Amino acid sequence: MNLDIDYLKQNQQRLYYFGLGFIQLVLNKEERIHFYNKSLQATNDEIHNHRYNFTSKILKGEFINHKYKLIKGNSNLLTNESCNKDIELTNKINLLVGVEKIETNIYHVGDSYDMFYNELHSVAYNGNTITHLSRTDIITDYAQVIYPVNKTITCPFASNYDDKTLWELIEDTINS
Repeated sequence: MNLDIDYLKQNQQRLYYFGLGFIQLVLNKEERIHFYNKSLQATNDEIHNHRYNFTSKILKGEFINHKYKLIKGNSNLLTNESCNKDIELTNKINLLVGVEKIETNIYHVGDSYDMFYNELHSVAYNGNTITHLSRTDIITDYAQVIYPVNKTITCPFASNYDDKTLWELIEDTINS
């Protein structure tokens, strides 16, 4: 994967801050590069799944993936999320659920892992980290997010960074 800043600027389709604590650089329909920088503040780090299957390869740093399963309970609220700030959520659900952590894996440079669209997980990282995500076509309209019952729900796109700042953070992540 070419991480030259000029190459990335010329070959990206979209750039934005994602509230789970990373910058997403969309290269094409299937590929994204995620830049996790210690200067970024996560606004939304809840357990979630995805609208598609994907493989993620660690290009830099250390990445931690926690997997969960739903259990009987009422400590958390499961809700739909469109994962696209331009798509209005028309099928809102709010289900009380319990969750149980079932697995934690730590990945290093060169490692990769696969996730199915309906698997629940949360992520963390150590040091500035870069991942390359290759995804399938969208399987379902909405992803699910699980919030603790008494937590204020924050849209994952609530925090905005201008493009200049995002590119500076990407460059810092690459060069650190």
